[in-house]
Amino acid sequence: MSKRNGFTLIELLVVIAIIAVLVAILLPAVQQAREAARRSTCKNNLKQIGLALHNYHDTHNTFPPGWIGVSNRRPHTGVEDPSGLPADWRSGFSWSQLILPQLEQGPLYDQFNFSQIVNDETNSNNRTTLNNYLSVFSCPSDDAPNTFELEDENAEITNLGISNYPGIAGTTELDQAEIPNTAIGAQFETDGIFFHNSKVRIADIVDGASNTLMVGERNTFYEDPLTKDEPFYGTWGGLIPETEEPFARILGHAGEPPNHAEHPEDLGSNHRGGAQFILGDGSVHFISENIDGDTFRALGTRGDGEVVGEF
Repeated sequence: MSKRNGFTLIELLVVIAIIAVLVAILLPAVQQAREAARRSTCKNNLKQIGLALHNYHDTHNTFPPGWIGVSNRRPHTGVEDPSGLPADWRSGFSWSQLILPQLEQGPLYDQFNFSQIVNDETNSNNRTTLNNYLSVFSCPSDDAPNTFELEDENAEITNLGISNYPGIAGTTELDQAEIPNTAIGAQFETDGIFFHNSKVRIADIVDGASNTLMVGERNTFYEDPLTKDEPFYGTWGGLIPETEEPFARILGHAGEPPNHAEHPEDLGSNHRGGAQFILGDGSVHFISENIDGDTFRALGTRGDGEVVGEF
């Protein structure tokens, strides 16, 4: 009688069990390695943006404005000009568009007609140019698409490249941008580095550049995180007229610590434990979601005189 070689049923089950245990052990390690790589890529993106902002400052002796909003070369907010468009949305070009040459995106920058409204399509190709995905503005840990559609009150659609990195407007509520302040020429000013027609210099950051947030992470905001309905995406492509919360598309609010988002302008990431931020000196730091709220808000302001300790 010939002897048959092979596994018995019990041996096969033991082998399967061993493989299952190994997969269970290795899978979290693989996922952690992938997230570490994504977090590293995100940090490198922020380093590039921080360097670009400082190169812009070296050239113009100021950081770029949060967004350009002018009518007849004068700043206005919350009022209508003769064209019928709210003047805060005139122009609409954002800080992230203005640093494109410093991000080695000069040809893309040159396609914009800065004498027209940001999404103008009549006398320029601005609207078409906005529909570009730039990996330097995208965190790979977020699930946002490369581009998205944004509809205005007239049902006109603008396609925009995504951004997970808003400029920090400070702790001032962004919806206040729609309220004119005649004391300062109807210009909307916040206590952070980026706001309407801002021209903040390093010398203006009296709290200390290394103690002031300049750009932060923001993952996709959902009205219902469980169903992921009604996603709210940020963009590098400017402030688009007559759309939902246009200021929050390009700026963030440092009112709450990261990963505690209640509104689209709040900051946070899909990195476990916190989010990464560019400080005014260009350095990139990971800030814990458990940071004291008062400390985080102090980091969000450029000149309130708070003393910030370790964070």
